[in-house]
Amino acid sequence: MKVLFVFYVPGGGVETLNRQRWKALKKAGITSHFLYMREGSGMKNVKNMTVFITNHNQRIKDILTKHQYDAVVICSDHTFIQRLKSMGYKGKIIYEIQGLGGYKQARRWLTNARSILLHHADAMMFPETPHIVQLTKTILPEKKTFIFNNCLDTESFTYRPLPPPKCPVISWVGRLEKNKNWRYFLRICKGLIQKQRDMKIWMFIDDQLSPEKEDFLKMIKGLKLQSNLTLYTNIPHEQMPDYYSMTGDSGGFLCSTSLSEGSPYCVQEAMSCKCPVLATDSDGVQIFITHNVTGKLVPDDKPLHAIQEGQELLTNQTLRKKIITRAHRLVQTKFSLDQYGRQFKMMLKQL
Repeated sequence: MKVLFVFYVPGGGVETLNRQRWKALKKAGITSHFLYMREGSGMKNVKNMTVFITNHNQRIKDILTKHQYDAVVICSDHTFIQRLKSMGYKGKIIYEIQGLGGYKQARRWLTNARSILLHHADAMMFPETPHIVQLTKTILPEKKTFIFNNCLDTESFTYRPLPPPKCPVISWVGRLEKNKNWRYFLRICKGLIQKQRDMKIWMFIDDQLSPEKEDFLKMIKGLKLQSNLTLYTNIPHEQMPDYYSMTGDSGGFLCSTSLSEGSPYCVQEAMSCKCPVLATDSDGVQIFITHNVTGKLVPDDKPLHAIQEGQELLTNQTLRKKIITRAHRLVQTKFSLDQYGRQFKMMLKQL
């Protein structure tokens, strides 16, 4: 079987997902190719995979004709389904829901997509994100649906013993834009530094997808965090286990502050590298975190409460060790490549 995955740009969580499931599907005997409509920073991570970069109909039609895909998986962009049909594609069309934002935004998006999905998509697929599960049952109850979580290669993306910094590190991964709630993260860091002055902040951003960088730099200066902050831009994905591992071993944690997430890869990745996570309760993060069991969940608008929970994660070593152990076990068992490959193969057979 041969499948084409389509997305806007090689960047963010979907680009990571595509590389991970390429491995999973290869193990399951499925050939997967990837089509992005424009260039992106994630191309630096691509190795061995077949990737096309084009948004021209004739070029896309040539790709479809040459490779004769059994199925095309279109992530987020429901309008592409009509383009695909106009090119004469006769195989199965699967609409994948990733990264549609919070409940209201996702509801608007799926409501607008309803007619196209109802008449032209053979099925939908998405992770076990609570608000997406609820919305699809309400808006598209008649559409065939497959729910399974995103995978991670926990054999290669795993803990690496390295010399950690001498003081705790609080790490953050994302784009400098509203939904990632970076302002909230900086306020949490400021509060923790006031309690424990010797602390580092590591922020990993995508420079090409960070529209609020100028505001960010102003806030850093206003909070006087310059001496604590190290800003990393477009770090190759294969190097990220080093940073997650050092963050965990420093006595620090990953802080994920999004207002809404579907299935945040940074949380999953940190857990695989034995780095504890404090996250805002952004719906999809519930796939990974049970409060004080596999991580810590906090509201997205109560910095004093988040600072208190962060301080406990820094100082309560008994709880910290339990969280790290349980989270590591969860990622290894529930989000494996083998499980993803089996579920995807079963979906194709049913279709």
